[in-house]
Amino acid sequence: MSAFKDLVDDFAAEQAVLDALVDGRPESDWRTPSAAAGWSIADSIAHLAMSDEVALRSLEGTAEAYFQEAMADPSDALAHQNEAASSRTGPEVLAWWRDVRTQLVDGLRALPDGARLFWGIGEMSAASFTTARLMECWAHGLDCFAGLGVAPVDTDRIRHVCFLGYRTLAYAFNFSGRTPSAPLRELRLSLTAPDGVTVWAFGDDAAPQLIEGAAGEWARVAVHRMPLADAHTLVAKGQLAEEALAVAKAYLA
Repeated sequence: MSAFKDLVDDFAAEQAVLDALVDGRPESDWRTPSAAAGWSIADSIAHLAMSDEVALRSLEGTAEAYFQEAMADPSDALAHQNEAASSRTGPEVLAWWRDVRTQLVDGLRALPDGARLFWGIGEMSAASFTTARLMECWAHGLDCFAGLGVAPVDTDRIRHVCFLGYRTLAYAFNFSGRTPSAPLRELRLSLTAPDGVTVWAFGDDAAPQLIEGAAGEWARVAVHRMPLADAHTLVAKGQLAEEALAVAKAYLA
């Protein structure tokens, strides 16, 4: 479980970075628009708190019924989120998130080997589940950093987001209604880590098609926080690589 423990530690560290960004801020900052259209900073943190509450349901084995109900009327879940944020002060939203996420991280650390959890549309490994939670925290964190005018600092933890962006390409193509021009096994990624030296490789080294560039740009494109046109380091070599850049989507819905 050491690799999984390290992953959970990275998840907790990503949460702590966002916590430090918003902790102690005046109420006016909490009501500042984030980079997510229509969401304030409070809305973004409330969203994470609510999502982590659902993640706790996954640990308890009750998430599937929740998702069936939520997907039947997504607008109701959004209205509940908006009400939750508007009815609390910023510090109250933060205290809520802190409580829920502490329970979640503790629960993840207590999972037995081989645990599988329901999320969204099906079961996944505990590692995939935790990676998805880390990705969501990082992505909404970018929204908050942008809204507050603070430059985020990329760390090696974005490797998890990069990996997820690669592993979800089959889903991304299906979601977009497009059929890849070649099998996805023919695509590999070669991404430069935040240190500017280390290279992170995803896929078969012998795969004939390639996406290369900065890991931070690939991660942002995959979570739709950077338009592809602004990702100046990313280069696609091959038709499949070009298609993958166009459809990349590391999250559900």
